Amino acid sequence: MLHSRPRHIQENHINGYENITVQQTYYWWSIESHKIYCRDPDPLLSTKYLLEEFNLNTFMSALGFLTVLFYQLLYNKFDAIEINATYNTNNLAWELYAIMGVIDGTGFPLSYLLISTGKNQNITGVLIQWIRVWNRLRLIN
Repeated sequence: MLHSRPRHIQENHINGYENITVQQTYYWWSIESHKIYCRDPDPLLSTKYLLEEFNLNTFMSALGFLTVLFYQLLYNKFDAIEINATYNTNNLAWELYAIMGVIDGTGFPLSYLLISTGKNQNITGVLIQWIRVWNRLRLIN
């Protein structure tokens, strides 16, 4: 059920949980999703560990990737596509960007981009390249 939408899970009325709300379902769905993607509380270490799982030892100043949800939701009609960002939320000066597909009022992370804010980093250029990939996928105009 983890790969279903929270609203769809809630509509199935699991025995013993008939009164559960969409918000409660979303909360537990997000907890379980976090278990799939998060390797460490530190986002840099989490990324490093994920790369190591795929035998990728190279670390760069920017890293973008698609989530499993991207492939599962690719052919859904999104109500909206949103780009979210966090700034100064970790001690390593990395910015985190996310492309979220919105279905039934719930945002699903489709792609993440980590960018080092180090000296001489062309953040705008990296963001433009990331958006161009999504443009080629015909998800963002």
